[in-house]
This record gives sequence, structure tokens and C-alpha cells, in this order.
Amino acid sequence: MVGYSFLFICILIVSTIYSQPPPDDKACFQGNKVDANGCCELPRFVAREINTKCDEKYKPLSPRLPPGIQPYEGSCVIECLFNTTGMFKDGKLLQDKIQQQLKKTIGADKNFAPLLNGVVADCYRYVMDNPANSFKPLPMTPGRPGCSFIPQAYMNCIKSELFENCPKANWTAADGCDLLKQKLNVGCSYYSIMIGVKGLKS
Repeated sequence: MVGYSFLFICILIVSTIYSQPPPDDKACFQGNKVDANGCCELPRFVAREINTKCDEKYKPLSPRLPPGIQPYEGSCVIECLFNTTGMFKDGKLLQDKIQQQLKKTIGADKNFAPLLNGVVADCYRYVMDNPANSFKPLPMTPGRPGCSFIPQAYMNCIKSELFENCPKANWTAADGCDLLKQKLNVGCSYYSIMIGVKGLKS
């Protein structure tokens, strides 16, 4: 029985490590000649005042992890954005609410508005069909619930899709922009291509 218990614990630990969304590879952050905004500046995801409020409230609780470090919870700032706007409730994305909210921000930009319906639906399926996003998070700060991976994954998907399909009128075609698209295609996060020309030390 002791052997079986030990085996079960080992399986549980391995499952815990590998069930979460994978971290960005260091290569995602390195060698960028330009940042994402220098190629295609996206419309705001939520109103600035909501962003500021959530950033002030939760940023100290969920510091950005260095590249290659396995996350144990999602961004509390991003979950706050979704909760405040009603886009996320009881651990689930609310697609109708997302559609309504993003029409006020992304949909208000005439160049990006035609992309909105498609990316909202595509990202909903992509995020909810990935079991890693539903992994129960472990809080970075004791005594509070962990912040879900789902809102972070959804925002990353929306921004990545908008960037990859950036309207010609908004695309600068600066040197290095095509490389950023390639990085998104191999699984780098949108955040990683926002780092810019400084990159990260290996």
C-alpha cells in the first residue's frame, strides 16, 4: 500500500507540473528588433479606468514570472478585468458579455471592428477546449484563491489574433514585425513580443 501511495503522489506531482499552460520559452523574448506596438497598435481591451483599478489592486499579488518558469496561477490583474466587466463568472467565460464589452473597445475602431466577431468565437473555443487552462491555480499569496488561467489565455488569444490579422492601414511593416508574427505562430504569447528591442538576458 505504501508503494502505491508513493506512486500516486508522484503521478499527482507530475500531473500538476504538466497540466498547466506551458511557460514562454526564453527565445520568445529575445532577438526582437521592435515590439508589437511598433508593428500594429491594438485598440484597448477594456476601458482605461478599469485597467488602472485592477492593476493597482492586484499587480503586487501576481508578479510576472521570468521566461521558462512554470506558472501556478494566471494573472490576477487580467482576471479582475474580466470579473469587473462581467465577462468571467464562476470560472467560465461568458461569450455574450465578452461580445458586448469588446464592441465598446475593439469594435469602436473601424479598422478592427470587422475582425471582432470571428476572434471572439474562435478564441472562446480555443481557450475552453484546452484543459490546461482549466487547471486549478495555486495562489502566489497564501490565504486567497488562486487566479484562473482562463482570462489570461483568452486575452492572449484575442490580442494574438488581432495582431496576426492586423489591417493593412495599421500595419507598419517595420523591420522585425514578420518575425513577431512567426513567434506567435509557434506558440509565443502576445506579452512576449511586447518586450521590444532590449530583449531579455539568457
